[in-house]
Amino acid sequence: MQVGVAEYDAGTTYYIGDLVNDGNGYIYQSLANANIGNALYNPTYWQAQNGTYSAQSSTYSILTTDSFVALAASGGAFTATLPGIATVPIGKRYTLKKVDSSTNAATVKGNSTDAIDSSNTFVLTNQYQFVTIQSNGAVWEIVAKSGGSTQVSSSSSAFSTTSTSGVAVTNLSVTITTNGGPVCLSLSGGNVGVSSTGNMANAAFQFFRGSTGLGLYSAISEVGSGTAPTVYIPGSAVSFIDTPGPGTYTYTLQASVAAATSSTAYVNNTELVAYER
Repeated sequence: MQVGVAEYDAGTTYYIGDLVNDGNGYIYQSLANANIGNALYNPTYWQAQNGTYSAQSSTYSILTTDSFVALAASGGAFTATLPGIATVPIGKRYTLKKVDSSTNAATVKGNSTDAIDSSNTFVLTNQYQFVTIQSNGAVWEIVAKSGGSTQVSSSSSAFSTTSTSGVAVTNLSVTITTNGGPVCLSLSGGNVGVSSTGNMANAAFQFFRGSTGLGLYSAISEVGSGTAPTVYIPGSAVSFIDTPGPGTYTYTLQASVAAATSSTAYVNNTELVAYER
Protein backbone atom coordinates (compact mmCIF):
# COMPACT_ATOMS: atom_id res chain seq x y z
CA MET A 1 0.00 0.00 0.00
CA GLN A 2 1.37 3.42 -0.95
CA VAL A 3 1.72 5.88 1.92
CA GLY A 4 1.76 9.65 1.47
CA VAL A 5 0.97 11.86 -1.54
CA ALA A 6 1.49 10.41 -5.00
CA GLU A 7 3.99 11.98 -7.35
CA TYR A 8 2.62 14.16 -10.13
CA ASP A 9 1.92 12.39 -13.43
CA ALA A 10 1.33 14.56 -16.49
CA GLY A 11 -0.93 11.89 -17.96
CA THR A 12 -3.28 11.69 -14.99
CA THR A 13 -6.48 13.71 -14.72
CA TYR A 14 -6.77 15.64 -11.46
CA TYR A 15 -9.72 17.36 -9.83
CA ILE A 16 -10.16 20.29 -7.44
CA GLY A 17 -8.51 19.46 -4.12
CA ASP A 18 -6.32 16.61 -5.38
CA LEU A 19 -2.81 16.60 -3.91
CA VAL A 20 0.43 15.59 -5.64
CA ASN A 21 4.13 15.92 -4.86
CA ASP A 22 6.69 17.17 -7.37
CA GLY A 23 9.31 14.54 -6.52
CA ASN A 24 11.34 17.07 -4.51
CA GLY A 25 9.23 17.16 -1.39
CA TYR A 26 6.85 19.95 -2.37
CA ILE A 27 3.10 19.39 -2.27
CA TYR A 28 0.66 20.96 -4.75
CA GLN A 29 -3.14 21.10 -4.75
CA SER A 30 -5.22 21.09 -7.92
CA LEU A 31 -7.29 24.23 -8.44
CA ALA A 32 -9.31 22.90 -11.37
CA ASN A 33 -11.28 19.90 -12.54
CA ALA A 34 -10.20 17.92 -15.62
CA ASN A 35 -6.68 19.10 -14.81
CA ILE A 36 -4.35 17.12 -17.08
CA GLY A 37 -0.94 17.94 -18.49
CA ASN A 38 -0.72 21.34 -16.76
CA ALA A 39 2.66 22.12 -15.19
CA LEU A 40 2.79 22.31 -11.40
CA TYR A 41 4.18 25.82 -11.67
CA ASN A 42 1.10 27.05 -13.55
CA PRO A 43 -0.81 29.07 -10.90
CA THR A 44 -4.08 28.68 -12.78
CA TYR A 45 -4.13 24.96 -12.05
CA TRP A 46 -1.92 24.35 -9.01
CA GLN A 47 -1.11 25.91 -5.66
CA ALA A 48 1.89 25.04 -3.50
CA GLN A 49 0.89 23.68 -0.10
CA ASN A 50 4.17 23.84 1.76
CA GLY A 51 6.74 26.56 1.99
CA THR A 52 9.71 27.25 -0.24
CA TYR A 53 12.86 29.16 0.69
CA SER A 54 14.62 31.57 -1.66
CA ALA A 55 17.69 33.69 -0.80
CA GLN A 56 18.34 36.76 -2.95
CA SER A 57 20.95 39.53 -2.88
CA SER A 58 20.23 41.55 -6.02
CA THR A 59 17.32 42.60 -8.26
CA TYR A 60 14.87 39.71 -8.30
CA SER A 61 11.54 38.79 -9.88
CA ILE A 62 9.63 36.82 -7.25
CA LEU A 63 8.34 33.50 -8.58
CA THR A 64 4.81 32.21 -8.25
CA THR A 65 6.35 29.14 -6.59
CA ASP A 66 8.20 31.17 -3.95
CA SER A 67 6.76 31.54 -0.49
CA PHE A 68 9.59 32.79 1.77
CA VAL A 69 12.21 35.11 0.29
CA ALA A 70 15.28 36.15 2.32
CA LEU A 71 16.68 39.46 1.08
CA ALA A 72 20.35 40.30 1.74
CA ALA A 73 21.23 43.87 0.78
CA SER A 74 24.78 43.99 2.14
CA GLY A 75 26.07 44.40 -1.44
CA GLY A 76 23.75 47.32 -2.14
CA ALA A 77 20.09 48.31 -2.14
CA PHE A 78 17.87 46.38 -4.53
CA THR A 79 14.24 45.62 -5.42
CA ALA A 80 12.32 42.35 -5.42
CA THR A 81 9.27 42.56 -7.69
CA LEU A 82 6.15 40.52 -7.08
CA PRO A 83 4.46 38.57 -9.88
CA GLY A 84 1.41 40.21 -11.44
CA ILE A 85 -1.46 39.77 -9.04
CA ALA A 86 -3.62 38.42 -11.86
CA THR A 87 -1.13 35.57 -12.40
CA VAL A 88 -1.38 34.05 -8.90
CA PRO A 89 -4.33 32.38 -7.16
CA ILE A 90 -6.37 34.34 -4.65
CA GLY A 91 -4.89 33.58 -1.24
CA LYS A 92 -1.31 33.30 -2.50
CA ARG A 93 0.97 34.41 0.33
CA TYR A 94 4.58 35.58 0.54
CA THR A 95 6.85 36.44 3.44
CA LEU A 96 9.84 38.66 2.64
CA LYS A 97 12.54 39.34 5.21
CA LYS A 98 15.68 41.47 5.25
CA VAL A 99 18.43 39.31 6.73
CA ASP A 100 21.56 41.48 6.61
CA SER A 101 22.69 44.19 9.03
CA SER A 102 23.59 46.86 6.46
CA THR A 103 21.72 50.15 6.14
CA ASN A 104 20.89 49.34 2.50
CA ALA A 105 17.18 48.97 1.77
CA ALA A 106 15.53 45.91 0.28
CA THR A 107 12.37 47.08 -1.48
CA VAL A 108 9.39 44.84 -2.23
CA LYS A 109 7.50 46.16 -5.25
CA GLY A 110 4.16 45.33 -6.79
CA ASN A 111 4.25 44.33 -10.46
CA SER A 112 3.52 47.40 -12.59
CA THR A 113 0.94 49.34 -10.55
CA ASP A 114 -0.16 46.45 -8.30
CA ALA A 115 -0.66 47.77 -4.77
CA ILE A 116 0.63 46.48 -1.45
CA ASP A 117 -2.21 47.77 0.69
CA SER A 118 -2.29 51.36 -0.60
CA SER A 119 1.30 51.67 -1.83
CA ASN A 120 3.22 50.15 -4.73
CA THR A 121 6.25 49.38 -2.54
CA PHE A 122 7.17 48.18 0.93
CA VAL A 123 10.69 49.07 2.10
CA LEU A 124 12.67 46.84 4.47
CA THR A 125 15.48 48.81 6.13
CA ASN A 126 16.36 46.97 9.36
CA GLN A 127 17.91 43.54 9.84
CA TYR A 128 15.20 40.92 10.46
CA GLN A 129 12.40 43.29 9.40
CA PHE A 130 9.75 41.36 7.46
CA VAL A 131 6.38 41.66 5.76
CA THR A 132 3.83 38.94 4.97
CA ILE A 133 1.36 39.69 2.18
CA GLN A 134 -1.54 37.82 0.63
CA SER A 135 -3.43 38.27 -2.63
CA ASN A 136 -7.13 39.07 -2.53
CA GLY A 137 -7.26 39.05 -6.32
CA ALA A 138 -7.02 42.83 -6.63
CA VAL A 139 -4.24 43.96 -4.26
CA TRP A 140 -1.63 42.46 -1.96
CA GLU A 141 -2.91 42.80 1.59
CA ILE A 142 -0.40 43.09 4.43
CA VAL A 143 -1.34 40.44 6.98
CA ALA A 144 1.73 40.73 9.24
CA LYS A 145 4.83 42.86 9.55
CA SER A 146 7.54 43.62 12.04
CA GLY A 147 8.37 47.05 13.39
CA GLY A 148 9.60 49.52 10.83
CA SER A 149 12.80 51.46 10.52
CA THR A 150 14.48 53.03 13.57
CA GLN A 151 16.84 55.98 13.24
CA VAL A 152 18.88 57.57 16.04
CA SER A 153 20.78 60.82 15.81
CA SER A 154 24.13 61.72 17.31
CA SER A 155 24.16 63.40 20.72
CA SER A 156 23.32 67.07 21.05
CA SER A 157 26.12 67.43 23.61
CA ALA A 158 25.61 70.64 25.64
CA PHE A 159 23.50 72.96 23.45
CA SER A 160 22.04 76.34 24.41
CA THR A 161 20.37 79.27 22.67
CA THR A 162 18.92 82.68 23.55
CA SER A 163 17.22 83.07 20.17
CA THR A 164 13.54 84.02 20.12
CA SER A 165 13.09 82.15 16.82
CA GLY A 166 13.58 78.41 16.44
CA VAL A 167 17.17 77.19 16.17
CA ALA A 168 17.97 73.66 15.05
CA VAL A 169 19.63 71.79 17.91
CA THR A 170 23.09 70.55 17.01
CA ASN A 171 23.12 66.93 15.74
CA LEU A 172 19.41 66.28 16.42
CA SER A 173 18.45 65.30 12.87
CA VAL A 174 17.37 61.92 11.48
CA THR A 175 16.10 60.74 8.09
CA ILE A 176 13.72 57.79 7.97
CA THR A 177 11.95 55.88 5.18
CA THR A 178 8.51 54.63 6.18
CA ASN A 179 5.80 52.36 4.78
CA GLY A 180 2.89 54.47 6.03
CA GLY A 181 2.83 53.58 9.72
CA PRO A 182 2.90 56.23 12.47
CA VAL A 183 6.35 57.67 13.19
CA CYS A 184 7.17 57.94 16.89
CA LEU A 185 9.55 60.77 17.82
CA SER A 186 11.26 61.12 21.18
CA LEU A 187 14.38 62.32 22.88
CA SER A 188 16.56 59.69 24.52
CA GLY A 189 18.68 60.46 27.55
CA GLY A 190 19.82 63.84 28.79
CA ASN A 191 17.43 66.71 29.40
CA VAL A 192 15.99 69.99 28.14
CA GLY A 193 15.70 73.07 30.31
CA VAL A 194 15.53 76.82 30.72
CA SER A 195 17.11 79.50 32.88
CA SER A 196 16.71 83.28 33.12
CA THR A 197 18.33 86.31 34.65
CA GLY A 198 14.84 87.70 35.30
CA ASN A 199 11.79 86.50 37.22
CA MET A 200 10.45 84.39 34.29
CA ALA A 201 12.16 81.68 32.27
CA ASN A 202 10.32 80.42 29.18
CA ALA A 203 11.67 78.10 26.48
CA ALA A 204 10.02 76.11 23.68
CA PHE A 205 11.12 72.86 22.04
CA GLN A 206 9.51 71.71 18.80
CA PHE A 207 9.87 68.76 16.44
CA PHE A 208 9.92 69.46 12.71
CA ARG A 209 9.31 67.24 9.69
CA GLY A 210 11.21 69.16 7.03
CA SER A 211 9.81 72.68 7.46
CA THR A 212 6.54 71.53 9.06
CA GLY A 213 6.29 72.16 12.77
CA LEU A 214 4.91 69.30 14.88
CA GLY A 215 4.62 68.86 18.66
CA LEU A 216 5.56 71.94 20.72
CA TYR A 217 6.74 71.66 24.34
CA SER A 218 7.43 74.45 26.81
CA ALA A 219 9.57 74.74 29.92
CA ILE A 220 8.52 77.61 32.18
CA SER A 221 9.75 78.88 35.51
CA GLU A 222 8.45 82.02 37.25
CA VAL A 223 8.71 83.80 40.60
CA GLY A 224 7.06 86.98 41.83
CA SER A 225 10.39 88.73 42.28
CA GLY A 226 14.04 87.86 41.98
CA THR A 227 15.51 85.30 39.61
CA ALA A 228 13.45 82.39 38.30
CA PRO A 229 14.95 79.01 39.18
CA THR A 230 16.49 76.93 36.41
CA VAL A 231 14.23 74.08 35.30
CA TYR A 232 15.29 70.80 33.67
CA ILE A 233 12.97 68.19 32.12
CA PRO A 234 14.07 64.62 31.24
CA GLY A 235 14.57 64.26 27.50
CA SER A 236 12.25 61.24 27.43
CA ALA A 237 9.34 63.54 28.38
CA VAL A 238 9.55 65.20 24.96
CA SER A 239 7.80 63.00 22.39
CA PHE A 240 5.34 63.10 19.49
CA ILE A 241 3.58 60.69 17.11
CA ASP A 242 3.52 61.80 13.47
CA THR A 243 1.32 60.28 10.71
CA PRO A 244 2.91 61.39 7.43
CA GLY A 245 2.12 58.43 5.12
CA PRO A 246 4.69 56.43 3.13
CA GLY A 247 7.88 58.27 2.17
CA THR A 248 11.28 59.51 3.30
CA TYR A 249 11.34 62.25 5.90
CA THR A 250 13.88 64.27 7.87
CA TYR A 251 13.04 65.15 11.46
CA THR A 252 14.76 67.77 13.62
CA LEU A 253 14.31 69.50 16.97
CA GLN A 254 14.35 73.28 17.32
CA ALA A 255 14.69 75.35 20.49
CA SER A 256 13.78 78.97 21.22
CA VAL A 257 12.97 81.32 24.11
CA ALA A 258 10.12 83.74 24.73
CA ALA A 259 10.79 87.38 23.99
CA ALA A 260 11.49 89.78 26.88
CA THR A 261 12.24 87.00 29.38
CA SER A 262 16.08 87.07 29.32
CA SER A 263 15.93 83.27 29.02
CA THR A 264 18.34 80.61 27.83
CA ALA A 265 17.10 77.27 26.46
CA TYR A 266 19.20 74.14 27.03
CA VAL A 267 19.35 70.72 25.37
CA ASN A 268 21.89 68.53 27.12
CA ASN A 269 23.37 65.25 25.93
CA THR A 270 20.25 63.82 24.29
CA GLU A 271 19.56 61.99 21.04
CA LEU A 272 16.61 62.21 18.66
CA VAL A 273 14.96 58.85 17.97
CA ALA A 274 12.46 58.21 15.16
CA TYR A 275 10.87 54.83 14.53
CA GLU A 276 7.94 53.58 12.50
CA ARG A 277 5.34 51.75 14.55
